[in-house]
Amino acid sequence: LYFMIEKAMYGLFESGRLWYAHVKNFLTTKCGLRQIETDPCVFTRRSKEGKVMAVALLYVDDIAVSTAEDEYWDHFVKRLNEQYSIGSNTINEGSDITYLGMEIYQKRDEGVIHLTQERYLGKLLLSWRVDGNYRSPHGSELFDLGEHIIEDEQTRNRFRSNVMKIAYLAHRTRPDILLTCNFLSSQITRTTAKSLRDLDRVLNYLSNTRGR
Repeated sequence: LYFMIEKAMYGLFESGRLWYAHVKNFLTTKCGLRQIETDPCVFTRRSKEGKVMAVALLYVDDIAVSTAEDEYWDHFVKRLNEQYSIGSNTINEGSDITYLGMEIYQKRDEGVIHLTQERYLGKLLLSWRVDGNYRSPHGSELFDLGEHIIEDEQTRNRFRSNVMKIAYLAHRTRPDILLTCNFLSSQITRTTAKSLRDLDRVLNYLSNTRGR
């Protein structure tokens, strides 16, 4: 039995490519943006003199737009709501926004942009009992493999889940835990009691260094 589908269906191999082509066409034809040569997910709007007036970043279906032109921002939001009117479009605007699970705070007078994932980290810490007062993400014995292998599947699944969650932090806003996270990732198929202690330590460290 065969079916011929008329639209891209979530989960098909070509769906991601079709969506990208669709949203790229929207950004370039409806929003007056142009794709840059060095990154297919970055689009800019320039003045006649070549000055960058707006920048749009695309991550699947999350778009971040930076512009100092209120008129263009209103135009972009109007076009976005016209194009994607099914469901609700979550729009954050102002100097403090959220994007891809990150909170982005801008201090324009100081020329500083601060990235954090405090909300994401708070939810993560609720799922794991954190004890101790560690000030570093790992000890000198990090690369010791440990002997006692965990057989309980529920415990191993919980370990895997939390390692993947801290990986999201490590690759975005907490590079200080990247080494620990990479090693813990190698322990997913061979989880030991030491693996659990190492995970507990890095989560404790994250709890004690919130706000970085």
